Amino acid sequence: MWSPIIVAACDQPRSAAELIQDAVVSVKVVSAFQTIPAHYLNDINGMLDLDVLVAGDDEISIQKVMSLVRDIPGLRPLKVGPLENSKWVESLTPLLLNAAILNGLHDPSIRIVPWVPDEE
Repeated sequence: MWSPIIVAACDQPRSAAELIQDAVVSVKVVSAFQTIPAHYLNDINGMLDLDVLVAGDDEISIQKVMSLVRDIPGLRPLKVGPLENSKWVESLTPLLLNAAILNGLHDPSIRIVPWVPDEE
């Protein structure tokens, strides 16, 4: 099924985070929280078990953001590379919206899990 949400999101040459970095050159931009529904963050008593994908070009700034993520119980920060990878992280949001609409889900997010092969 074709989705105008996905096509529009993936057709951009640069991420919003990169455009912001261009506008504030003297500040180190780090992207995070794109795949966490605001509803989850607004519920202070909510139980979370989610991953926050963190992208940036400055290691000190990345570590600061990862520390902030760790301060929220149930969130795990995962580095996903340079700021230019934000384009791919940002494109997950419309994909999650489509998953919600097409499957009757409420506020979907992601959790990265390791693959463990069956032992025979």
